[in-house]
Amino acid sequence: MTRRYIGIDIGGSSVKGGVVCIDKKDAVSIEEGLEKNYPQIEKNWGTHKSQISGQTKIDVALDVLRKLLRNKDIGGIGICTTGSVDTKTGIITDDQKEGYVGTNWPDILRSNFGRNIQIHVINDAKAAAWAEYIFWNSVGSGNLLFSEKYNNLPDIFAHIIVGSGVGSGLIIKGDIHHGAGGVAGEFGTLYFTPRSYINLGQDIESYAASTGIIKAAQLLAQQKHIDPAKYNSLSEINELYMRRDEIAKTTLDIASQAIGEGVVALVNIVGPSAITFGGGTIQRINPYFELIKTYVSSRAEQPAFEAVQIRVGKLGKDAGVLGAACLALSKPKNY
Repeated sequence: MTRRYIGIDIGGSSVKGGVVCIDKKDAVSIEEGLEKNYPQIEKNWGTHKSQISGQTKIDVALDVLRKLLRNKDIGGIGICTTGSVDTKTGIITDDQKEGYVGTNWPDILRSNFGRNIQIHVINDAKAAAWAEYIFWNSVGSGNLLFSEKYNNLPDIFAHIIVGSGVGSGLIIKGDIHHGAGGVAGEFGTLYFTPRSYINLGQDIESYAASTGIIKAAQLLAQQKHIDPAKYNSLSEINELYMRRDEIAKTTLDIASQAIGEGVVALVNIVGPSAITFGGGTIQRINPYFELIKTYVSSRAEQPAFEAVQIRVGKLGKDAGVLGAACLALSKPKNY
């Protein structure tokens, strides 16, 4: 018998959702997928993510969920979201979006849909980490097998998302590691200033995420009296980098140093046996992952670096949806 669970991924620029199916042979697939951009993003791709209100995120997520729930027998709903989450209550405890802190997702879903259904809420990076972890041994995203035994998996695993923000999740011996304050593994707010003449802030996320990369390229262009409109998107910066453009190269060097410093701290202090990368910025900029890995190899303690496998995650943009849905199906021991 096929079991169905819904996964909802509330991100910085859009909401993704999917009906995740597990058949009698434990093969996992997304039966129906849906993505909806926030209205401000749809109208103006230059909108900074902090301008999107918490209520907008709630409204768009409910719309996606409403469409996925139609005429379906669902075993549970998993929601992963930006911000910090109290996983016991499903309440958002910290977020950059105005009006989102205090959001009680279980109450909202039950009041809107009136279903007696299992609901689980978790941070988006931790959900993506869980999916990349439990499907570590699967061969590609089209051949996923679910196993509650989690055999032959990394003892200490980290997944890093680089998109409109920077997030990460840690799995230690089969458990999602939340830490005392619920934000263990996060390093986007760690101090970082580049060795250059641009100032976008003093943390890793300001330089490594999509908005920061575009802003950095445009500032560098202005300093050299070059039209900054050439660097309006990640795809343009990626293309210019491949053509050996000096500004694109400097921009990605700064970004890879920023995220690299966080990964070096993770490798040296925590000592993971495996790290995967995901997120839209990693996917849209071809050389970004290799630049990060090269930087980490030059800065990390060599025994720690040689002991860790570092690769791009295999689940791509589906990681959050799959992780949220699989948490509704089978929770880790400490969840």
